[in-house]
Amino acid sequence: MDFLLSAIPILLLWNLRIDKKEKFGVCVAMSLGVLAGIAAAIKTSYMELITRGADLTCKTLRLSLYSSYPQIRII
Repeated sequence: MDFLLSAIPILLLWNLRIDKKEKFGVCVAMSLGVLAGIAAAIKTSYMELITRGADLTCKTLRLSLYSSYPQIRII
């Protein structure tokens, strides 16, 4: 859904008669939902790890770190 909603501003603004730089800037700014979609996909891929193994704390560490502090690079 994030990917779909981030494409809507491009479709709506593409035919407006404004400067190309402004149009591009507005489309990029309003389409940052792609980043939210990528983050959601990564978090969803880590959700499968919860069902594996007995140590829930160890299995959910990366998911917790990614959800709490998205600016931290998780190795």
